[in-house]
Amino acid sequence: MKIIYARVMSENLLTYRNEETKAKGKAIVIYDTLFGNTGKVAKALAKGIKNHGVEVKCISIKDASIDNLEQYNLIAVGAPTHYLKASKPMKEFLSQLEGTNRSFAGKYGFAFDTRYDSFMAGSAAKYIEKKLDKIGLEMIRPRTSAIVRGTKENGKGCDTTLRAGEETVFEALGNEIGTILVAKTITV
Repeated sequence: MKIIYARVMSENLLTYRNEETKAKGKAIVIYDTLFGNTGKVAKALAKGIKNHGVEVKCISIKDASIDNLEQYNLIAVGAPTHYLKASKPMKEFLSQLEGTNRSFAGKYGFAFDTRYDSFMAGSAAKYIEKKLDKIGLEMIRPRTSAIVRGTKENGKGCDTTLRAGEETVFEALGNEIGTILVAKTITV
C-alpha cells in the first residue's frame, strides 16, 4: 500500500513540475556579433533567464528565422552598435520581421546592444527597441547596453573587448527578466 501511494505521489509531483515548467514559458535570445562580445552577453542573458525554469533558445542571427517566433513569450534581440544604430544584418532581420503579418499580442520583447561608452556612440538597442515595439511586443524592461572598449593588436586595426563584469551584469539582468516573465506567464 505504501509503495503504491508513494508512486502516485511522485507521479503527481512529476506532472505538477512538468506543468509548472511549461507554464513558465519560452524565450528566445537572437543576437548579431562581430567580435564575439554581443554573443557573450546574449549567452549570459539567456543563462540568467533559464535560471527561472524558462525554456531558452539563444541563437545567432545567422540561424534565426521569423517563421516560429510567435511560439515564444519573450523575444530578446541584441546587436553591436554600428554607425549609431544596429548592425546591417540586424536591421535586415528586423525589417523582415516588421514586414510580416504575425501577431505578437501578449508577447514581450527586450533589446540590448554592445557599444562604446560615449553619448556619441549611438545605440543599436534603441533602434531595436523601437522596431520590437512597432511589431507589437511589450517591452519587459528598458533596453540595456554592454560597454566595449577598443584595443589595437600589433598596432594594426581595431578590435573590441567587453568591459570587465559585463557578462555578470547581463546574467543578473537575465535573472531579473526571468523573474518578471515567470510572474507574467504563470496563470493562477
